[in-house]
Amino acid sequence: MSKSLGNVVEPGALVAAYGVDPVRYFLLREVTFGLDGDFSHTALAHRINSDLANDFGNLANRVLTMVERYRDGVTPSPSAENEETRRVVAAADQAVQEIDAAMQKLAFHRALGRLWEFLTTLNRYIDSSAPWKLAKEQSPQLDTVLYTCLEGLRLTALLVSPFMPSKAQQLWEQLGLGGRIEEQFG
Repeated sequence: MSKSLGNVVEPGALVAAYGVDPVRYFLLREVTFGLDGDFSHTALAHRINSDLANDFGNLANRVLTMVERYRDGVTPSPSAENEETRRVVAAADQAVQEIDAAMQKLAFHRALGRLWEFLTTLNRYIDSSAPWKLAKEQSPQLDTVLYTCLEGLRLTALLVSPFMPSKAQQLWEQLGLGGRIEEQFG
């Protein structure tokens, strides 16, 4: 971009068109902090549709809908962990450590990339555990799956809050958690 060439992207217009949180997410995910980066409306729209709508939004919607449908919106107590659930819990712990390390280095693009790897893990966990089948079978494993997914969303809200504070707060409230999300940090 160059002002003299007239090919400057107006940040205010981007925010008006897409919202603050999606633009902030895109820039921090796509551009290494402190360096030049590429921008295109196509790339921005792709990140919004792929990452934010499909990976993040659909995950939250699926989990919250299943908790409402199968447990009347009440967070269940986990019953019996299995190996798959333990892998998700371990993936969450590892993601927190790696995201923290990336944040310490101001590698925001790496932190967000790692968070999205964790979201992929949660989405795969839902697909492989098939809560809709567990509900039909009245399996006690359903409570563990739903609890694990809700905990994954709670963790995601906390981890995404520095990048998308409004969306994180919205998810925090959808999870039925009180207060402001930023109050969770010491």
